[in-house]
Amino acid sequence: MADPTSTIAETTQSSLPEQVIQCLSLERVEDALASFSIKYHRREDEIIAQMEWGSVFFELAGSSGQVLEITALFNNVVGSWSHSVLVVLNEWSTTHRWPTAYLDRHQQDILAKLNVLCDPGISDQQLTNWIAVSMDTVRDLARYLDEKVRSSAQGLPSIDGPSQSGMFKLDDSFLKDTGVDDLPAELREPFLQHVYSTIEMRVGEQLTEGMSDNLLDEFGYFVDMDEAGMAKWFDLHLPDYTERDDYQALKKANPDAPEAAILSEYGAMKWLQLNRPDYPQVVGSVLDGLKAEISAHAKEIIGTAEDDTYADTSTGAMDN
Repeated sequence: MADPTSTIAETTQSSLPEQVIQCLSLERVEDALASFSIKYHRREDEIIAQMEWGSVFFELAGSSGQVLEITALFNNVVGSWSHSVLVVLNEWSTTHRWPTAYLDRHQQDILAKLNVLCDPGISDQQLTNWIAVSMDTVRDLARYLDEKVRSSAQGLPSIDGPSQSGMFKLDDSFLKDTGVDDLPAELREPFLQHVYSTIEMRVGEQLTEGMSDNLLDEFGYFVDMDEAGMAKWFDLHLPDYTERDDYQALKKANPDAPEAAILSEYGAMKWLQLNRPDYPQVVGSVLDGLKAEISAHAKEIIGTAEDDTYADTSTGAMDN
């Protein structure tokens, strides 16, 4: 499927009549998107454009709605790759001025944001050009992430014990095993990404069930990259961590990663090994249960895809 933004720059280079300056509105944004044949839908006070690599949200901001706020949500699965992703996003930020890319506060999604000031107004041609440039740069970031994040994640070794990403594999074999291998090709990756996120959520809930506040706070040090908290934990539980082979291997595999990211990744796995040695069994149990749920709802899941409602319902059957 061709990316409709691939010809945006060429389209906007064609001669367009000069337009008068007008106030910004979502209706005008809709007209601009329609001119590029970008699939979108309106939801209350925002417009959502659906792309192969994710979604782009358009909203009006500012005291009088004079700012066009564009936010891209990428389909990349972050999960246990979060620290590799941070390194990649830092690299992007040092070499590109637009868009601003970051992980959300839960470190589950990759977001990019662009703001276009349209005060006191903007012509149709200017608005079209701004949206064209915005979509092109966001698309470039999507390609960058696809290349960099995956290769970075593949190079991250496990730390003296099983990592979640190495304990199971979500691919076409998984789809076949669960009876949903008839999903259209363009929906397979988003579906598997949703499965991965669901596994992470359920594993997290089971691992933290019944834990004391002190233990939860400790794990929070690594999730939040709290440098003081992580240092305190290492001093108490693993004072010689810098001399350990697994720590040195992790640093060597990620030479450009911030120290806080290395400590977060390493410490989280060590914390699990110390406090939840049954972690692999929990992951296996959650995976088996989820596979059974998907198999039981396979026809429903495929049906939503065929009805073109997959983007909104996804694997909602699994969450009931």
